[in-house]
Amino acid sequence: YAIADRIVQASGPTYTYWYTPYPDTLAHEFGTRDDRVLRSVEDLDVAIGKLIASLRERDVVARIIVTADHGHLDVGGAGHLEVTADDPLLEYLLCPPSGDVRTLYWHVKPGMHHAFKVAFKARFGEWFLLISAADAELEGLFGPERLSDETRVRIGDFICVALGREVLRYTGAPGRERYLAQRSHHSGLSAAEMLVPLIVISTEDAEPPRDLDFARQARRV
Repeated sequence: YAIADRIVQASGPTYTYWYTPYPDTLAHEFGTRDDRVLRSVEDLDVAIGKLIASLRERDVVARIIVTADHGHLDVGGAGHLEVTADDPLLEYLLCPPSGDVRTLYWHVKPGMHHAFKVAFKARFGEWFLLISAADAELEGLFGPERLSDETRVRIGDFICVALGREVLRYTGAPGRERYLAQRSHHSGLSAAEMLVPLIVISTEDAEPPRDLDFARQARRV
């Protein structure tokens, strides 16, 4: 009840940010349909219900907003792809690829852009869309605002985005065993990864909205 105590004891309006790593951590490890993941959603549902009840018991007027920073997509059975430390693709690059396993950034050597595009599409074109960083900005993939110079440097010359459930990783970085073990990922452009809930609850509502039953909603999807 720490959140409720903080709100009750405050001398003025408050803003409290509560983040939980669950169900995200469990979804990575077991996949989105695992019972442990769904139980963690049920636990979150119960915790929010208790918070609402506690605030109502104290006659506190508050609004609670529930959302997520991303969704999740289960990886396909053979969906773990890799760029090895001695991979021929590295010959075209200034440095190894960066970013996340479903959206990677490629810094290409001057004069080798076309050759890299041909080589990448031959290797991974079946699973990943390759677009230039300039086109990504033009299409608003990073939002409507103009990118800063620092961001432009970080995203490199090309961006590849997963088309299906596959993921792609550079093996020269640590963490390969964890990568191969993970069942679910995010950072792609699928609806499952991009669309998140936005639930607003007021302690003045007659009763919690029915859609607050996260676990029930998850099982229906």
